[in-house]
Amino acid sequence: MNPPTSLPIYLRISELLAREIAAGHLLDGERLPPERDLAVRFRISVGTLRKALAELTRQGLLERRQGSGNYVCARADAQNLYAFFR
Repeated sequence: MNPPTSLPIYLRISELLAREIAAGHLLDGERLPPERDLAVRFRISVGTLRKALAELTRQGLLERRQGSGNYVCARADAQNLYAFFR
């Protein structure tokens, strides 16, 4: 059994993706897999995934393009905890 966490799932997913960006596993300009595929990967609903992606967009780590997809924006001025370590 997993220990309970105080962070909502969408924030945990956004932090996980932020760590992947900070570690260089997701590169600047790289297109993320389709939302449905990411939702299956993380075992969450598409709605929850979209909240996580919206949080990354707010932090400046992701650019969402209608009809095209989600793209990494690994900017130095991103407002994420992990940007501090870059």
